Amino acid sequence: MCSINHSYPSSLCNITTPLPNATLSWSEHWTPYLAARIAITTTALVLNVAVLIFHAIQPSLITNFTVYILALFVFNCVYMIGFQAWLLYTELYAINMGMYGVSVCLLHRYCQLVISVVPTWAHLQMAANRLFAVITPFYYRDHHTRKMALLICCGTIVLVHVICLPGFITTIPHRYRPITAHYGVCEDNLKAIYHWTRADNIINRVLPLCLIVGIYICVFVERLRSRRTRTTVQQRPGVASRDIPMASTSKQTVAASAHNVRSHPIVIKPFLILSWVTISMILCWAPLDICYFLSAFFAITVPLPFH
Repeated sequence: MCSINHSYPSSLCNITTPLPNATLSWSEHWTPYLAARIAITTTALVLNVAVLIFHAIQPSLITNFTVYILALFVFNCVYMIGFQAWLLYTELYAINMGMYGVSVCLLHRYCQLVISVVPTWAHLQMAANRLFAVITPFYYRDHHTRKMALLICCGTIVLVHVICLPGFITTIPHRYRPITAHYGVCEDNLKAIYHWTRADNIINRVLPLCLIVGIYICVFVERLRSRRTRTTVQQRPGVASRDIPMASTSKQTVAASAHNVRSHPIVIKPFLILSWVTISMILCWAPLDICYFLSAFFAITVPLPFH
């Protein structure tokens, strides 16, 4: 039952009562698996920060589409710092967040159950943006600005909190077990929150993944249809190239520097970026989400690499 959702790793659920701070040995518990996770998380964090710094230095690269990419990187950084770093810390020293008190425990649980969902929805908003661009290319070109993109990203954060906060708030009494007046055990009463965990799996894991894959297929089919239409129109006699409808959002060219040097423009291909993001999400998250969905509904034991 402890591993019915990947927000509940076994190292945080199968725990014993922590000792008072004065008796903790703080010895490190290194394993090859933990070392690999620390290396992967550190590398991912450095790469995400590097991309953000690069765009901060080159603001001309920020377009109405790259806003969604940068938002995804920001969400990834917040997730890795707010949740993954704390999780690796507790596993390295074999401690429980409850030793720091109920406030730290609930903050950690908030990062687990709310903040960790934001990157998934960021992938979904990027896919929805591309669908909007290929279905209504002229409206997208004329009305979709960077300001609108920022508002949509902020709206995604609000939406995630609207979906997740009610369940999190109502289950707070089942997430911390006090031992003394100063510390306790940060663990979940899975019997009390079992139905909420099932709903969380469907709404925040399975549904976004299915929508992302479905939207990507729709975008791919629409791009093929548009290309065939343009090819057919070009083959008609007496049709000028300026009369051919073009989805101007398929490629966005931005200056290579802040001085708008046009000799070596950087070509941003949103569909290729969407393909890369979608494939990486399917490879990294789909096995995890499917595994925990089956675990939640069919009581299947989750293998160690998926904890």
